Amino acid sequence: MLGNFGKLLIVDLTKMEITEKELEQDVFHFYLGGRGLGAYLLLKMLLPGVEPLSPRNVLVFTSGPAVESGLTAAAGYGIYTRSPLTGLFAEAYCRGYLPTMLKKSGYDALIISGAAAKPCFIDISEQGVSFFNAEEIWGLNTDEAECSILKAAGTTECESLVIGPAGERMAAFASLKSSRYRNFSRGGFGAVFGSKKLKGIIFKGSAGAAFFTGYEGSVIQWNNHLQERFYQGGMDKAVKMYQLPGLLTMANTRGCFTSGYWSGGRLEGWDKLVDSFGSNDFQVTGKGCRNCFFDCDIVITMQAGGNKTIEVGNLDYYSISVFGGLCRLSDLREIVMLLDYCNRAGLDPVSAGNIASFAAAAGEKGLLEKAPRFGDYNSIAMFLESIVEGKAEDNIFGGGIREAADTLGLNDYAIHFSGLEPAGFDPRVVILAGLAGLVSEFGEQHPVSFYLPGISRGHFNTEKRGNLPGLFVEYEDRETVLDSLIMCRSCHMLVEWEDLIRIIYILTGERYSNAELRSVSNRIITTIRLFNLNQSGALSANNLPLRLTEEPINENKNIIIAREMELMLKDYYMLRGWDENGTPPMGINNEKFLRRSLKCL
Repeated sequence: MLGNFGKLLIVDLTKMEITEKELEQDVFHFYLGGRGLGAYLLLKMLLPGVEPLSPRNVLVFTSGPAVESGLTAAAGYGIYTRSPLTGLFAEAYCRGYLPTMLKKSGYDALIISGAAAKPCFIDISEQGVSFFNAEEIWGLNTDEAECSILKAAGTTECESLVIGPAGERMAAFASLKSSRYRNFSRGGFGAVFGSKKLKGIIFKGSAGAAFFTGYEGSVIQWNNHLQERFYQGGMDKAVKMYQLPGLLTMANTRGCFTSGYWSGGRLEGWDKLVDSFGSNDFQVTGKGCRNCFFDCDIVITMQAGGNKTIEVGNLDYYSISVFGGLCRLSDLREIVMLLDYCNRAGLDPVSAGNIASFAAAAGEKGLLEKAPRFGDYNSIAMFLESIVEGKAEDNIFGGGIREAADTLGLNDYAIHFSGLEPAGFDPRVVILAGLAGLVSEFGEQHPVSFYLPGISRGHFNTEKRGNLPGLFVEYEDRETVLDSLIMCRSCHMLVEWEDLIRIIYILTGERYSNAELRSVSNRIITTIRLFNLNQSGALSANNLPLRLTEEPINENKNIIIAREMELMLKDYYMLRGWDENGTPPMGINNEKFLRRSLKCL
């Protein structure tokens, strides 16, 4: 398929060897790239029962046919592994400028296997792979590490990806960071890097994939059309409304803003938090990715005492919901400082805020001696530092929320789906968030576009389930295609199926019907489900946290009705073509092709 190289690079850190392989063109027809290619390769490469922090676990990086095409919102890449936090399929996507260099290295996918004997970092380009000793930079925070390894690149035309101390110590929710504040946060990718003694990767190159004849003019026309649709359709106003101040206001007004370790739907003092964005204490600017006019990233700069300046570019609704809502901090300065610490330490801020809030609740129950306290920035900061240093109550929190809850005997109190915490929207109010947690093959998923219709249109648990499973499948299928092309999910509210069909034809010359493209999406989702079946030996829905069905919020108005959720789950399985237990039948995933292609590597 045009738009791809048809090449796979495998890096074995144990042997310090590389292998190049050709990818069958049928793979791209059936899986496109990005998420589809990542799911396909992870299922192929990872044997059943491999532990997430074992050298035999693999990291899969993928690009997509839209990357480096000049298409608006097509600057991203994906990474996939077996999560140390959930034991399930893990995926994350990052935008910015690194995706350009990943594509220019000349490969559609990179697989990292094995584990180095000593800390290392690697340099990848179309010229090959170089291995470097990283013992001198082992222990550095992400800012320091990124600066150090970029000096070794020999050019400024490169990008890097690094871990911090949390990844080195294999905290189960350690993250990866690039370009100062671009993060692969959820699922513990940093811990997998740490288990392989891999401090970072440099990507560089000048390779270019071939696209369909005349694509340049068609891309320009499409970009102009998309921008026109964005402004004339009023989406620019909607995006502003859904950016931080507007989204915080909406969530607190609707009562779905998580607070006090999932004990309420509003944060006391949330209006103060919203007003902070207009304060002279903060410089707030928008920033977009390459070839994109959305400017959806918020970069916030502030003075932190003395001559120290803090700048974070990943302040989003989710980080505010956990540090502001769950930890009950209404001072934006304190939230920014905690986010900055997570960035430098290499911690997922969503899991960090959740587990700090959980520890504070455990302290109030008398189960922890050195617990952080709700609303107390200093105690929360010290708690997170102790996790990174491996000291938090003998490091019971370094393994994540599920392990900590089990140790403390609070399994029924902890809120998570298969070990991954929900982010930002309380499922007792936004019903799509509950369904997402139940069906996600990653334990929990939280793209804003899944939930905004539920918040703004009132898809709450007081309503009958109606066609919500069908609405969910529609969202999930379209976002799977976007993730496989690799295009930003911000496009979700702008593109329909016919638009996706047109984009694929412009770039690759391949024509899909509406039904064929929906089938591609279903195949990808089923492949991920088969991966989890291979690893766990059983297919079942994620367990619904008990408190969501027994502990109402917002003056006892909002609670999940377990029977309604059970029926929606069965509806979802039916729409996917699976049986009532969620088991995919033979044939739905083009099993003959899958079995044949699995033998190719």
